[in-house]
Amino acid sequence: MIRWLLIVCAVVVSFGCGGGVSVSDCTPGEQAPCSCLRGGEGFQDCAEDGRSFSRCDCGGGTGGVGTGGAGAGGSGTGGSGATASGPQLSSSSLDVLLVIDNSASMADKHEILSLAVPDFVTRLLQPAGAFTPLTDIHIGIVTSSLGGHGADSCGPAGAVFNSTQNDAGRLVARADVGGTPVPTYQDLGFLAWDPDQALAPPGEADRTRLVSDFAQMVRGTGENGCGFEAPLEAMYRFLIQPDPYERIDRVPCFDGDTSNGCAARAGTDSVILQQRADFLRPDSALLVVLLGDENDCSVIDDGQFFIALQQTQASGQLFHMPRATDVCATNPDDPCCHSCGQASPSGCGPASAWPSCNVTGGFYDDAGRDDQINLRCFDQKRRFGIDFLYPVDRYVTGLLHTNVPDRAGALVPNPIYSDLSATGTAVRNSSIVFLAGMLGLPWQLIDDESQSGPPGAPLVFKTAEALASEGLWDAIVGACRGTEQDGRCDVLRSRPTEPLMIESVAERVGIPVGPTGAAIAPSSAPSAQSNPANGHEWNVPARDDLQYACIFPLAVPRPQGADCISDPTAKLKPLCQDPNTGAYGDTQFFAKAFPTTRQLEVLKGFGGNSVVTSICARNVTDQTAPDFGYRPAVNAIVDTLTRGLE
Repeated sequence: MIRWLLIVCAVVVSFGCGGGVSVSDCTPGEQAPCSCLRGGEGFQDCAEDGRSFSRCDCGGGTGGVGTGGAGAGGSGTGGSGATASGPQLSSSSLDVLLVIDNSASMADKHEILSLAVPDFVTRLLQPAGAFTPLTDIHIGIVTSSLGGHGADSCGPAGAVFNSTQNDAGRLVARADVGGTPVPTYQDLGFLAWDPDQALAPPGEADRTRLVSDFAQMVRGTGENGCGFEAPLEAMYRFLIQPDPYERIDRVPCFDGDTSNGCAARAGTDSVILQQRADFLRPDSALLVVLLGDENDCSVIDDGQFFIALQQTQASGQLFHMPRATDVCATNPDDPCCHSCGQASPSGCGPASAWPSCNVTGGFYDDAGRDDQINLRCFDQKRRFGIDFLYPVDRYVTGLLHTNVPDRAGALVPNPIYSDLSATGTAVRNSSIVFLAGMLGLPWQLIDDESQSGPPGAPLVFKTAEALASEGLWDAIVGACRGTEQDGRCDVLRSRPTEPLMIESVAERVGIPVGPTGAAIAPSSAPSAQSNPANGHEWNVPARDDLQYACIFPLAVPRPQGADCISDPTAKLKPLCQDPNTGAYGDTQFFAKAFPTTRQLEVLKGFGGNSVVTSICARNVTDQTAPDFGYRPAVNAIVDTLTRGLE
């Protein structure tokens, strides 16, 4: 533990020895210029703690929220003095970026999404009077796989590695996991719909070919990617990060350190910069779609945050995380909640005074099964005393604000709100930027019952405005007990009031009925549909997985299904329970999704241009029905897009 303590406390820019992230965003008392939403320039003051700027003072005007930039190696709260607001309210062109989870268990969802491609294209190319049919669309895909962020997992040093575990935030256009390419516009990595042949050189004019290539690209993302999904950071790296890194190097943590125990971003990824400039037009509407069935695990890319994903020690033995001080279990916001591998803050006493820091040398071990590598991104502050992930406001401000921090912490123009190719064209504003999610939450929770019908009839999801006005965000992501800005709560959120949205290894027993209208069913439930949203809880004796937010039937049951075959813990999984007989076996009857609360927090913070839908489909058998697969999600997305398309 001494070695860990020395390394961690030497890297103050990444780990403050008082716990949490320690960065210097600005100098207390410093004043900086900022843009006012109604035009002109105001100013903002650095707060006394040096962590953020005040709101933009525009002499009584409506300035934007300023959260400051990231420290050189810190978490990167992202942010600027103003949101991107201006006169542009519509566009005749559209750039669509899909951010697709390509980890295990996603193949069935990819297939359903690929079946929704014709609907999506039809709604855009043959709208029912909402806007003029689009003749200028870019379509690109990035995956959730960003490697191990400096750890041995999802990298060449890992026991099992393939290239799709690190797609690096670049566009992918493969037809299969072997990398067979799908033809893209000028081999630039994206599709370009151009029926008028107005581009030079011309783009795709064959609608059938567009649909086929698009669907093939979706399926080709595969399900062999990194299990530590980072969809939010993949989105940020491709669209927003001004200077995306080329690689992660292991470097000394301090002078004289020979262990290379820290990670550092190195180089600049010129491929991303070029792909971004080619893909992102300055005046197009922008739609980002997140598809995933697990929570985001966007680990901070500097210092020692990568240890959250480290699998082995130099000796080859399993690496285990340091424990957290005892107070973390009951109050992770307490100043004395920190890692047993860090020096204690003033007034908290030495780490050795905490009982938990004296159990197995202050580290988790194999016997307790409380540090399974598969769950390293789950409930981190309570379990480890440190949050290893980028804060969600990094992504909200990155999507909305005119300036974002570069890797040195300087605020620079946001690529989303820039003319990357110097075309001289007017630049978009945030009114035509849209964020959609097909994510892990029960569709029953967001069903607009006033417009939806029974199975086989239309399924309509509540709008972002309705979720806010009806107070449903507290059910979905939990309430902020402190101050909330740009989607980030300055303390740990309370647990969601909808029990199915609570991340838990243990069965969620005795929790009151939530907004889905059905009580949690125990693992002993006789039917895989005892709870209409998630079936029922399941036993997790290895403590290496979470309870489900929702499940849905597979169109065709899968003999020897990956979630069921030769797995003694699967015998009480609702996924493996015959819906007709209640018997368990190796056939998989249902697909699953876990609570995706981080992605949903970003959607909440993003506001009215968000589209919240479920990755758990209500109907997967009748392809002619209006509620088939992700058709309801496509309808919700396009209906929201009509605000920004001419």
